[in-house]
Amino acid sequence: MNVTHRRILDVLQKKMVNNNEGFFSNMVMYKLAQLSSNMHATVSFAGGRKIPTNIYVLNLATSGFSKGKSNKFLEDEVFGDFKEKFTKHVMIDRPKAVVVANAEEIALISGEKDSVVELNLWKTITDLPQYVYAYGSGTTTEGLKGMMTKLSMIRTGAVSIEIDEIGSNLSSNKEVMDTLLESYDNGITKNKLKLTASNGEIENSVPTNLLMFGTPSKLFDGGKTEEELISFLDTGYGRRLLFGYVHDKASKMSAADRIASLTDASLEKEILDLNTELGMLGTTAKFAVDHELDSDANIALFEYQEKCETIAEQFKSHEDIQRTEMEHRYFKALKIAGTYAFIDGEPYVLKRHIEEAIEIVEESGEQFGFMMKKDKAYVRLAKYIAEEDGASITLADMDTDLKFFRGSESQKRDMLKLARSWAASNNVIITERVTNDITYFTGERIKETDINKLIISTSIEFADNYKSHYGKWEDFKKMCNMDINFSTHHYQDGHRDDKNAGKTFNLLVLDVENSVPLDMAKRLLKDYKAIYYTTKRHTEKENRYRIILPLSKTMNLDMELHKKFYKNVFSWLPFSVDEVAHASAKWQCYKASEVSWNDDGEMFDPTPFLPNTTEEKNTQKTLEKFGGSTTKLEQHILSTTEGRNNALLRLAMVHVDSGKDEDTVRALVISTNNKLDDPISEGEIDMSILKTVRRKISERDSS
Repeated sequence: MNVTHRRILDVLQKKMVNNNEGFFSNMVMYKLAQLSSNMHATVSFAGGRKIPTNIYVLNLATSGFSKGKSNKFLEDEVFGDFKEKFTKHVMIDRPKAVVVANAEEIALISGEKDSVVELNLWKTITDLPQYVYAYGSGTTTEGLKGMMTKLSMIRTGAVSIEIDEIGSNLSSNKEVMDTLLESYDNGITKNKLKLTASNGEIENSVPTNLLMFGTPSKLFDGGKTEEELISFLDTGYGRRLLFGYVHDKASKMSAADRIASLTDASLEKEILDLNTELGMLGTTAKFAVDHELDSDANIALFEYQEKCETIAEQFKSHEDIQRTEMEHRYFKALKIAGTYAFIDGEPYVLKRHIEEAIEIVEESGEQFGFMMKKDKAYVRLAKYIAEEDGASITLADMDTDLKFFRGSESQKRDMLKLARSWAASNNVIITERVTNDITYFTGERIKETDINKLIISTSIEFADNYKSHYGKWEDFKKMCNMDINFSTHHYQDGHRDDKNAGKTFNLLVLDVENSVPLDMAKRLLKDYKAIYYTTKRHTEKENRYRIILPLSKTMNLDMELHKKFYKNVFSWLPFSVDEVAHASAKWQCYKASEVSWNDDGEMFDPTPFLPNTTEEKNTQKTLEKFGGSTTKLEQHILSTTEGRNNALLRLAMVHVDSGKDEDTVRALVISTNNKLDDPISEGEIDMSILKTVRRKISERDSS
């Protein structure tokens, strides 16, 4: 980083008791460019001549980040000496010389007396707006162009506009920002206003600076203000601005660093030294210096431009703003390098100035990337509901708390739909219930299950002395061959009942009695990680076994929702089970159990079965589509398989695996096919599905 820039930044961080780099670095850069552009310092390179060293900055940070305080400190205590000398000396002495020279030139052409022309020039200049070092929000377009006309006539100074609370003031400053959009590159803007005595043509370059700061939440409101910002970025501000984006709380110093900063005697001396050094730049002798890039600096700049253009090609088609920002980083770096050369008192822009400028622009680009990836309104809505940690939220609450939750009822419903869709893919559960015609939403973040931290309680007794464990998956295989009872919840005081059961669980247990054979159950659930063990009453004729399935997400449901969750799973299963759904259910293991497992499958995803969620509705809708006369096996396969042919083939393979012959399989497949709204022809079944069935039966019987 440039030495002077670094010194000012260090002072600012200590004074603000805040270690943030990007935000405060942009503040320093703005003040340095404001100084150099007021002095009409310019930069020239192989691609252009006498380019103003002005700057545009958008700095966003949370409330309490000392945004206004830091700006005032810099202007008063670090740049105060320069501001005073510039406004009281340079802005008086230089215009006098400029007006005299202009009067002589005009008089020579017109034949009038020099004194008369000079008097008329001063009258025009005096009628124009008075020079102000920095304008605030509320500047009018006519006032801005009037000031630019004045500065153009006296060829001194720059226009600096500083807009606080940009989220609240963006719309009201649209016309001014449209004008500044034109003047960024070379300080020239086309005069679209009617010419009056107080608003003439802007002929000479007038540098313009822009500082906008505020809070991200105000600017990214999910509504009109955010749309206007994106529009501004798209129409050109994206390539012009330096960006600072602080999306978390201020990075405060430690107590020890805070005390050291406040009691550091050298800090005040450094502030005085900087104020004096910068003040020395406020002299007409240093006015209008053009800093040309030397050979190495030119090469460094063009190499950076080439690098940025290569990166820009990688952006996707919808990322036009990001692509344009990347392509034009070199131009922002050029202006900053010119500022550094002026501050350092160097006649030329050196390679190190380019490198120092690139560092600033790259940090800005990183902050810009964070800003453009900011959560969409529906994502913020989902997070808002989730952060309430299970508390019920109404639409009225959302209207009150969320500025971006606006629009018609249908628009709000659409946003909620998107929020729930996002939540389902990001480990957030959003549930909805209606009581007395009022809709309540609850949200909760859910954790991915650690396969070695499975929730279980065990005891050798029926209801008492249950010990809570977080078991490893491998240990469950051993447990199934022990004389022990287990439950999938933890219990207060070790007593097993619904009242004492904890809400958290990450295991699903299925109790199968007189349903499909164990081998068929394994085939039907082959995609899932599972442990299978037989009960004491299991025989070859009577299928009695249990299936333990680890859930991919750790759930937190009350007793009522727990029962609904289990019943949703039971409805989805391809075979019937003993519908034990209460949280305090226990299962018995014994030493002689036949234990087997599948470690190759995925953990069971519980989200499609969560009560009062969009996912539950979608699952139920799909099952209902294939309900009616279909069996559980048919309903399950038809609802979980894409395409009729694929579903019928999968069903046929289940029947083949269960030992059925070709005629039986064909009859069962045709029976299922006839239940479809749009069945395929029997000829197609014989030509495709039955061909595969015959081959599989042959392979089965010959093995």
